[in-house]
Amino acid sequence: MDVLKARIMEAAPGEVQGVISSVQFVPRAAAFTSLIQMPNTFSYSALISALARAGRWQEAERYFQELAAKAQRHPDMQPNTVTYAALISAYEKGGQLDRALAAFERQLAADVAPDLITYSSLITACERAGSLGQASCLLDQLHGSGLVGNHQLYHGLLSACQVAGRWELAVEVFLGMQCATMRPTAHTVGLLLGTLCEAGQAGHALCLLCEALRGRYELGPSAYHAVLQLLAGLGDWRAALGVYRAMQLVKAGPDASSAGLIVAACMHGGNQALAAQLAGEFVAQGLLQPAPPPGGPTNGSAAEAPADGPAAPAAHASHPQQQHHHQAQYRRSGSSGSSASTAAASVGGLGSTYSIASPRSSATASPKA
Repeated sequence: MDVLKARIMEAAPGEVQGVISSVQFVPRAAAFTSLIQMPNTFSYSALISALARAGRWQEAERYFQELAAKAQRHPDMQPNTVTYAALISAYEKGGQLDRALAAFERQLAADVAPDLITYSSLITACERAGSLGQASCLLDQLHGSGLVGNHQLYHGLLSACQVAGRWELAVEVFLGMQCATMRPTAHTVGLLLGTLCEAGQAGHALCLLCEALRGRYELGPSAYHAVLQLLAGLGDWRAALGVYRAMQLVKAGPDASSAGLIVAACMHGGNQALAAQLAGEFVAQGLLQPAPPPGGPTNGSAAEAPADGPAAPAAHASHPQQQHHHQAQYRRSGSSGSSASTAAASVGGLGSTYSIASPRSSATASPKA
């Protein structure tokens, strides 16, 4: 059958039928005779599948119609789940969303159960066409039929939501996959965090980060960077400090970019003294470049700092009592502890909307009410 598929994919338009008729199968056992008689539903399904892989949806459609016509005279040649999946996959690869949905409706009307390949092709086709509402409905149908998608399916839909700015739908997908017993990965969490941060949803982003830390997810630098960038723009230096402390506890940085955002959050939030204190620490760690003196040239130490790193702010004078107050707050945020719960507590403080199963846990994840 693999040889047949290869020959079909290499055939020119109009030569496919000749390739099929030229192939002869020698049965190895009598039990397989019903599977290899040409033509039958099995062989048509293989043909349509090969055409789908080659991106030749028009020919796939023609042979499906040919099979359907033969089924009128031979009921045992009715298109089955595999046949419909192959046709819909061909439409998806050809960018034919309307045809794919129409074929799906015919499949349901014929009482032929869709499989995961069918749903995956339809959802992908909807994503490419920007029909995320339709994709969400299909995902609900998939779950309602007792099927569970793979991570690639959920990640594709989450990525499409991020591009479209549909953060509410992204949250539904994230919670829905857990209801269907599919546990998120660190990449899943990162995709949703990025979507929430781009939409300016700081509260949701902090809740999700808190739950991810509590679940011992190993998030990449980009996840923390997205949250810190949002907090810096809002001037929320307290939340930024919490994220910074959590990053220290789980040994996730910060890097030069995150350090600059933490300082920026303090500056934009009006805490200049703490910004200067943190900047000094980051300069000592080699994460930031020292700021040049006002009106003067840079000194030699700037050359020793990262060439492309952000510059630290110059220290601002403040009342001694006020500066002591800010430093005391910073010291409290750096209290001892290294557990995941301590890191989550550094970010927490808001009622969590999310419940994420640990990637090492065998329990089913479910959203909190």
